[in-house]
Amino acid sequence: MIVSSGWKIEDVESLIVKALNEIHTSGPTSGEVLETLSYIKAFYPEVLKPYESTLIYELGLFYKTTSPKSMFELVYETYKKAIIDKTGKNYSPIQYREAKDIRDYSVYSFSAPTSSGKSYVFLDLLKEATSDVVVVLPSRALIAEYVKKLRDILPSDVLVLQFVDNINIVYTKRRVFVITPERAEELLDKYKGLNIGMILFDEAQIIEEKDRGLRFDSLVRRISKKMPNVKIVFAHPFIANPEVQIERNQLQDRNYKTDVYTQQNVGKMYLFKDAQNQFYYFSPYTEDRAVRAEDIIAKTLVQNGTVLIYIAKAQLYTPSFKETYRTYIEMCPIETHHEALKMIEELREYLGGSFTGQDKSVILELIKRGIVIHHGSMPLRARYMIERFVNAGYARICFATSTLIQGINMPFDVVLVSNPKFMGSKSKKLLDFKNLIGRAGRTSIEKNIFDYGYVIVLESQRDRVKGFLNTDVTLSAETLINASVDDVEEDLKDMVEAVQTDTFDASLQITESQKSRLIERNAFDDVERLLDLIFVDGKILSGSAYQQSNQKIRKAIKLLFQSIYTKHLRRDHLSKSEKTVLSTAVSIMLWRVQGRSFREIIALRKRYIFKASEREAIEKLYKNHEISKAEREQLIQSIGKAFTAAATALPSTKSTHDLFPTIDDYNYDLLMYDTYDYIDKVIGFSLSAPISAALRMYYAVKNDDRAERLANYIRFGTDDCTEIMLQRYGFVLDDMDWLMPCIDEASEERILFNLRIFGLDEKRYELIERYVNNRS
Repeated sequence: MIVSSGWKIEDVESLIVKALNEIHTSGPTSGEVLETLSYIKAFYPEVLKPYESTLIYELGLFYKTTSPKSMFELVYETYKKAIIDKTGKNYSPIQYREAKDIRDYSVYSFSAPTSSGKSYVFLDLLKEATSDVVVVLPSRALIAEYVKKLRDILPSDVLVLQFVDNINIVYTKRRVFVITPERAEELLDKYKGLNIGMILFDEAQIIEEKDRGLRFDSLVRRISKKMPNVKIVFAHPFIANPEVQIERNQLQDRNYKTDVYTQQNVGKMYLFKDAQNQFYYFSPYTEDRAVRAEDIIAKTLVQNGTVLIYIAKAQLYTPSFKETYRTYIEMCPIETHHEALKMIEELREYLGGSFTGQDKSVILELIKRGIVIHHGSMPLRARYMIERFVNAGYARICFATSTLIQGINMPFDVVLVSNPKFMGSKSKKLLDFKNLIGRAGRTSIEKNIFDYGYVIVLESQRDRVKGFLNTDVTLSAETLINASVDDVEEDLKDMVEAVQTDTFDASLQITESQKSRLIERNAFDDVERLLDLIFVDGKILSGSAYQQSNQKIRKAIKLLFQSIYTKHLRRDHLSKSEKTVLSTAVSIMLWRVQGRSFREIIALRKRYIFKASEREAIEKLYKNHEISKAEREQLIQSIGKAFTAAATALPSTKSTHDLFPTIDDYNYDLLMYDTYDYIDKVIGFSLSAPISAALRMYYAVKNDDRAERLANYIRFGTDDCTEIMLQRYGFVLDDMDWLMPCIDEASEERILFNLRIFGLDEKRYELIERYVNNRS
């Protein structure tokens, strides 16, 4: 209900009393009631204030209460104390039930709104666990924040890793692995050497995504079969049928329970923005007439609030979005705080780019004003830096894509949905919208304070929003795992078949049928020829040497990588686009082998794309007066640029495109995003497993150590044993220059540091601190 200014105080008080009675009777389940209270808090805060303590009690936010001020509040205080007596925690009733049922049941699947506080329950469970725990998140975008929180709250004898490994054995009592479904394949290879007590699938609605849903379901099926005594928890936001996980994954024989929580803790007010950029309040729950509003975004920024602008990734790849939001961007002053400036410089050093010139980065330009960009093609370390910047209170505006939908805990006062398109099934679209607007008005820790936020949509989306909010989200009970292999897309058949027949080789990370094809199609012959070409005098060919070698050798290396990769597929050829992507990936992979940092690889790609060597040769001729200025210009114009395929995961039915159709299209950030996608999606998740498997299979038969070395190069970017071990501990190649001199020994048992660590700066010492052991 819209409550505008100008109402009589007694009418407002009547609405408050009515709302409190409804919440007391039915619980805080009505979005409309909380919407009404939000308007009252915004326009009549002094009228609401005497009732606010009671409201917080009724919402069950006991950690936000002080002491009861009435007999009515005393009743809720008794409930609060009962929970504290049983748990030692100041939990809300929902949090108490969640924690209890997770402990009591072998399988627990539940749904709760974004702001219900389930993450606090999970952190407590992870803190109190006595065995190893696995947390499975839908994407790598979520991992950095989760790992940071765990390392902050867990003692140093609890190993927290972003992959499954048994390391730091001497100093580790137990482990917490925070991984994606893709990384979870490692769990099925190494679980016997671990003491896994619980596996938590957070944001488990990933099952609505076709390819990743298949991988998720296959993982749950195999975990249930191989680890029948492990506790399994599925957590979702806003879905009406969490029991679907039990049915899809054949868990009916386990001691299970499912719950749907619809209680809400935060109010929301809804606005639309018309073509003239005028704002209007509207209610998605009633037919109230829209009411003209001031510019809520501008007002929020003036009051030092925070704004999330949900935007299409394609828009972030062009500078035009800055013009669209120039008014708000210019409202954010240049950052002057010392700590914020240190974070900005740290980000610049990692990403490369500059604040001005040809390599100008919009990311760097905007973060100087406290404006951040966040999406899935941002390197993980950069995302962590940005999330740290936001959570430190320096960010004013965040331009984000769907990575924020998936549960990253960044609170905002306002969410502007400028991109109304959501991908996938109807259920996924509904869920993504509800999850997105859940970012508005996150619950604060202020005592006796009711929190609310604003959701702003385009006028054309007003009716759609009403439909979304008033429609239940249900997940499908159908899974590709139960389908006939003949009915599944060609590139998914191997996974379906492997799950149905339990023929997945967890050690090699490929299926038995893929292993058979590699052997039957003589992939070992390709491996042998590749090793002969790629190793020269016992050393692997560097990325630069590869680029400078003759075309015949380059082509042969590319074709051999293509052939090995293709032979593990059910088809016998790659599309032209797939070949182009794989070709680019080979160069990047070899640059990584050379020990190049992320920013150096970006610079090398730029040199290749714009044929820097040829341009430099022409400039040298001109400088030596061997050609005229006119000839120089003519030769420069004739060079053009090299085609570079935009990254896409393999295998793929999509056609790729030239990242920069013309020289004038060059964009440093776009090149940086694409380079990360190649390292992460193409090399890390597409090529690494099948090619490494072929190499390791060849090594097992031929005992040619070059095969094992190349497999290590593909997976780790190095074959140095210490550098590989340090990556198993969570460090990255970019750390090795400063880290290696500080290491006396690195093994599965421990890392032994030397005295050089005391000369490290604060940020670098932070990275190693958990492994610096001073125990007697």
